[in-house]
Amino acid sequence: MNERIREVWIKAAREDSDPDNWDTQEQFIERFAELIVRECIDCAVWVGKSNHNPVEPIHTTHAVKRRIEKHFGVKE
Repeated sequence: MNERIREVWIKAAREDSDPDNWDTQEQFIERFAELIVRECIDCAVWVGKSNHNPVEPIHTTHAVKRRIEKHFGVKE
């Protein structure tokens, strides 16, 4: 597992949770997904604010995609 994804996983996990309880697992899954989405939003904002790498509007989607790939260490 990628280190950044592992960090988000750990952040979403709660030590006091019961892994055999479906409600607890569902809460964990929702929290983990929310944190991943927030990380992706942060990547998009980073691209938008990047002064050292100005982005033309037509290339914004590709720049955000590359930033998210780099941030999480994954590719298509």
